Amino acid sequence: MDSAKLMRAIRIHEYGGQHTLVEEQVTLPFVDADDVLIAVQNTSVNPVSIQWIGKCEKVG
Repeated sequence: MDSAKLMRAIRIHEYGGQHTLVEEQVTLPFVDADDVLIAVQNTSVNPVSIQWIGKCEKVG
């Protein structure tokens, strides 16, 4: 993979608390002519949301 086409992402692969948040290098998404790619410089996570994710049951 070309490092110029990678981005850092925080991803969740399983249900649980904040320990399920994993930083990964992922490829940039493909942007078609009628799509928009937004570059996010800063963000935050609400602690209540993390607690809610940890209490969710997996469906399916």
